Formats: sequence, C-alpha cells, structure tokens
Amino acid sequence: TNNAQNKVLELLSNFHNQPNLFVVGDEKQAIFRFQGASLDNFLFFKKLYPEAKLISLNKNYRSAQPILDLAHNLIINNSIHLSDEVPEIKEELISQALHPKQLVETYEFKRPETETIFVAEKIKDLIGRGVVAKEVAVIYRDNKDVFALADVLSKYNSPFRIESSNNALSDYDIRKLLDIFEFLNDFSNEEKLFSIIHADWLGIPGLDLYKIVSPGVRRKISLLEMMADEKRLKDLKVSSGVKLAGISAKLLDWHKKSQNVSLAELFETVVRDSGFLAHIMSGPDSVLKLNRLNAVFGELKKMLDSHPEAKLADFVNYLKTLEKYKVVVKEGGLGYTPDAVRLMTAHGAKGLEFDYVFVVNAFDGHWGNRRIPELIKLNLADVASLASPCRSCLLLRRSPKISLGACSQKTCINFGIGTANLGLTATQKQHPPDSKSNQLKIDDERRLFYVALTRARKMAYISYSLQSYDGRERTPSQFITEVKPELKKTGDSEIYEQIFDRRKDLLYQPKTDKGFSIFEKEYLQSLFYKRGLSATALNNYLTCPWKFFYLNLLRIPRAKSRHQIYGSAIHAGLKNFFDGVNRGEASKEILFAGFKNLLEKESLSENDLQNFLAKGESSLKKYFDYYNGSWHSKTQNEFRVHDVFIGGDIKLTGSLDKIEYLSGGSDVNVVDYKTGKTISRNELESKTKNATGDYKRQLVFYKLLLDQHPSLRVNMVSGEIDFIEPDSRGVFHKEKFLIDKNEVEELKEKVLEISDKVLNFGFQKERCGDRYCEYCQLRFNLV
Repeated sequence: TNNAQNKVLELLSNFHNQPNLFVVGDEKQAIFRFQGASLDNFLFFKKLYPEAKLISLNKNYRSAQPILDLAHNLIINNSIHLSDEVPEIKEELISQALHPKQLVETYEFKRPETETIFVAEKIKDLIGRGVVAKEVAVIYRDNKDVFALADVLSKYNSPFRIESSNNALSDYDIRKLLDIFEFLNDFSNEEKLFSIIHADWLGIPGLDLYKIVSPGVRRKISLLEMMADEKRLKDLKVSSGVKLAGISAKLLDWHKKSQNVSLAELFETVVRDSGFLAHIMSGPDSVLKLNRLNAVFGELKKMLDSHPEAKLADFVNYLKTLEKYKVVVKEGGLGYTPDAVRLMTAHGAKGLEFDYVFVVNAFDGHWGNRRIPELIKLNLADVASLASPCRSCLLLRRSPKISLGACSQKTCINFGIGTANLGLTATQKQHPPDSKSNQLKIDDERRLFYVALTRARKMAYISYSLQSYDGRERTPSQFITEVKPELKKTGDSEIYEQIFDRRKDLLYQPKTDKGFSIFEKEYLQSLFYKRGLSATALNNYLTCPWKFFYLNLLRIPRAKSRHQIYGSAIHAGLKNFFDGVNRGEASKEILFAGFKNLLEKESLSENDLQNFLAKGESSLKKYFDYYNGSWHSKTQNEFRVHDVFIGGDIKLTGSLDKIEYLSGGSDVNVVDYKTGKTISRNELESKTKNATGDYKRQLVFYKLLLDQHPSLRVNMVSGEIDFIEPDSRGVFHKEKFLIDKNEVEELKEKVLEISDKVLNFGFQKERCGDRYCEYCQLRFNLV
C-alpha cells in the first residue's frame, strides 16, 4: 500500500476504537517504493494500532531450503530491517517443501552471447528431462533485456511467452495498420502509402512495387493515382494491377468514411476490409496479435470516452503523442497460461512461482548501483496538490495540433474545461526531486533481486557476462559477491563457451516462430471458462458458430452500430426511470434524462445525435403516456448475473433489463426491452417461416439463470418482451410468456451440448447456411 491507501484505511477504520482489520505483508518484498509502497507503511500500521496482534510467519511452502538460505543471506545486507523496529519478527524462513536440496548455481561468461546460449541450452535440457515448459521462468531487470533472449530461444525452437509489458504499438503489423490511418488523415504523405503497399498481408510482389515507384515512371502523378490507373499498370506489366487498383479504391472509400462515420466504426472497417484481421488470425501467433490489436482498439475507445467528438486527425496525433513521450500501450494478458517458458521482469514476477528460475544479466550497474537520469523533474509537493488529468487529456494536451472540447470524465482536472485551455500553473516549475540516499536505492534493488530468486521452487540459476555487446567490461553484481560462498555453487560456464564457439552460425539462423494460435483447444477452453455463456452468445452460436467464435469468444474489435448506441441509450433511460419509480418518483423528465445523458457520451455525428435525440424523446414520451399509472412499484433494473454454473463448471451470465416483483412473495416477471420494430407473437414463438426464436429463447435462458442463482431466491413465473417503439397505429405492444420447466430443461441440455462442442472445438468444420456470412468467410478463407 501507499500513503494515500493508508489514509483511506485509517479514515474508514477510525470509527471504531479497535477495528477488525487483517493485513498481510513482507517488507523484504516491498519492491514498489516508487509507487509509494515502503517499509514505513508496516511501521505506520503498527503505530496506528499498537494493540494489533502480530503473527510472524516463518514457514515457507514454496522454495527449497538452499534458495531460502541464500536469499536470507542476501537480504540481511539491507540497511533497514523491520525486525529492528519490531523484534518479534522472525526473518529466517524454514522450508516446508519437499524439493531436493540443491545449491543455487551462478555462471560467469566472457560474452553476453554465451549467456543467452547457456539459458537456451539449459531450458532445452530441462524440457528434455520432462519439465513442463511453463514451470520455467527467465527473470530480468529491464524490459529491453528480453530481446536477445527471445531471439536465441526462437532459434532453439523453444516455446516461450514474453510476459513483460510489451508495447502493442511496436508490433510490426500494428505499425503497418496505423500507417493506413496516418495516410487517410494526410493523402499527401506518400511515404506512408509506400509503407502500406509493402504490408505482407496485401501480397504485392516486390518487382511490382519497384515498377510503380521507379524514377520517371509516374510522370508527376501521385502514387495513389498510379495505383488506380489499371491501364498504365498493365502497360508496365504489373502483375498485381487489379489488386493495386482495389487497394486504391478502398483507401479513397475509407477517406470518405472518415468524414461520415464514427472513429470506432472507421477503425473496425479498415481492420476488416483491408485484410488485416484475416492476416493476423491466420498467423502462428494469432493470440498475441489479436491481443495487441485489442489493446490499440481499447486505447481508441478510452480516447472516445473522454472526447466523443474526436476525429481521425485527433486519433493520429494522439498516437504520435504516445510515441513521442514513449507511453506504452500495454498489450495485456492472454487470459491463459500456455505451455511455454515464461519471460518477465522481476517486478512482473512478484506473486508468481515456478519450479526453475533463471536470473540473468546480473552485472553491477544493472542489478544494483543503477544510474538512472531524472528525465522529468517536478516539485512533487506542488503536483500532489493538483487534480490530475486523465490519460487521454494528458496526452492530447501535449499535442499542439489538437484542440478538443471539455473532457467527459468527472475525475479529470479537465472536466468541463477543454484540453486547449488546460496549462500548468505558475507553481508547477521544474525542481529536482528530494534526494534519496544511495543506500536506500541499493536496498530497493536488493529486495528486487530477493523477489526474483524466491520465485523458484526447486532451483535458481544466476548468470552474467564480463563483457557487454559493445565490448565494455562488466563486473558481477554486488548481490552475488556479498552472499557467502558456501551458499552457492559456481557452475561450469566453459561448457557453454565451447558450445558457442562451435555454433556461432546459430546467431545467423532464421527464427522459428513458436506462437500460439487462436484455434488451440486449451486457449479456447480458457476463454470459454472465463467468459461464460450469455443469452446473446447462445443465440449467436445457433445462428453461426463462427459468429459466436469471433464476437463472443475472441471478441474481435467491434464498433457499436448506430442501432446498438440508440438501444443502449433507451435502456439507460428506462433504468433511470424505473429506479425513480422505486423511489416514488415518475416523470417524463427522468425517463428522457437518462436516455439523453448516455447518448451524449457516445461518439456520434452532430446530425445522428440530433436525430436520435428527437426520435428517442418522441418514443419515450409516447411510451410514458401510454403506460402511465400502471408502473410496478418494486423492480430490480439491469440485474447482472455472473456467478451461475451448470454441469459443474459451465458459467452462465446475463443482464436482465427488469425484474418485476408481483404481489408479495417471491414470484417475478422478467422484462426484456426491444427497440426494434414490433414482432408478432407467432414470430416470437417461431411459428412463422423465417423466425429464429431468439427473443423467446432469451426469456427461457433468464429463467434458467434465476432458477440456478446462488443468492437471489425468486420464482420467475413469466417473461415479457416490451417493445419500446409503437407500431404504425401508435399502439405499444408487450408479449408475455409463461415459462414451464420442460422448456428450461430443454434449453439446459442445449447449453450443455453447445458447451461441450466449444470446449472440444467440435464445431471447427461447421458452417452456417448463409453463403455470404462474414464470419464463415473469415474462418474458411484462413484455411
């Protein structure tokens, strides 16, 4: 915890003389002092609650005793210990694990290349002896340390996963995608267009590219015009002329769309229609690529949350600002742990454990005695007194090309002001931060090294080289030299020096991409268990398994349609209204206010916004007048369910628009709002030719949810479809259905059957009946 969190804890607890609090911590692992977490926090709690019972835990169930002994011998060199202030603390740990007692091994190499060879050879040997790959971790100090390791591991054909905070914007394919947006924003930037047509997924032969950009070929016409001129391309014997003309037409179409559709919709269109999505889905590392694409899309949505009016130029400049100030767009976790060696920083490793751990690059100045320049110097006291801008405003403010309206985030200093008017106050001048003693910095580094070592259950290896890649000399980290010799074993590094001398050609061999595909069964299983199955997901599966796969399981980037935006706003208005009814308040103003408030937060053109506001106001006021006086006085609105399980581990989820409590008791009627045109009862019950039965199935699903709910004890006796738009005669319709047990049991069996198919990837060869289905095309065009 940091000081702010401590203060919140104190304020919450001080109502009681002796509050009931339980806190756990280990000051030896306090590695986030730069975020405010430090030894002082332990002492603060002890001082605040002097009568708190202290329990000192000295039994360790993770690591072998030799690892604990070396780690303890390391950490006692810190200048400050909690036991100095609290003598009852026992610092030495006693292993309860039944692992073999092997000394930690240290390796000294002449060159950094040999160190990476050592790691790769050792991992190859461990996996060959039956060690599960994901039980091996390589822990390094800085993110940049991973590149050389990853390069060698790929050449050894070893499976690995980089789990440090990678920047999605540094991905090669993502960069090419973003080049498209930069070009759409500035058609004069031929450098970007040249980069775009070199993208792998477009498949333009190199010779064709040479022909159209050779000096004197274009004769004062732009590259885009050249690409669109099929006759001239044919005369030049360009084999991909039709494809180049198609790319040119798409770029022109997207440029036009950028002026007429939302930014999120433009992003989705370009990702899909450019072939980018199909390209990354077909690759060997599609899981990671999709993860990075979603990270970029998430960044765009965050910007739109703060500034719904943002356009393409704002997004492009926003990305340039991220790049200029080296702000990382973190790609996030995969949601599951593949069977691969885990590569991560020491900070990222905290809280994790592995059978075997390699701590690499353990040289002085890297682990310990670090010299880090203060790039941005601020008077922390002045800054702490100010409210903070949200991330989007902070970045947008740094770009002189952007001048947007007021931020919509209420926690942001820019709320209601506008980024163009936000500047630093006179007191925000640059000052050097308060100096910290070098010893405290070394103590912090030692704790970090301690954390890295104690991730290991069975064995830890520490390695370093005596020379850098540019030939500069290195010395071992002081954390190696200050540990007693009898607590560590010096490994035979000469073996690996010889391997490197024999296999120097390995450095120039092509990499083997051991990625993780979106079609791997373990990955799909982890996603399904995590996300569960909703009524919408179920209906999507029954429409097309691949629609479910891409939208509900993988969740590819998808902009909300205008209809979805309007529907969400109508739902927000109705929730606002019926919450008011529960409080004894019911008015058209409350109904419309909730609708208007959400709609104005969405990324819509001014024309669309005004049209939707007029349409919504008309419909909602008519709805109010039609049903006024018949409102249920007790309802639950937007009731979310996420903890229902059937068949042991199949999770069901849902959001019920409204639960109406009937006269006393536990009987309820569940209402689902629909903002589309009115549908007949026969169509709802699948008694017409093209009916899908989705709406009725949704109600049965809700009864299944409530029947299995672990805490809400209600009996759903009926479900009701409530059409919010009137028919052509101005009449509103509701269709109520009694849901019987047989329908619920049938649906439950169907859910279990579909779940089994998903978990075993049993639908991989299925196609829906729609020959133009975009999801089937996306799937089977990949094969």
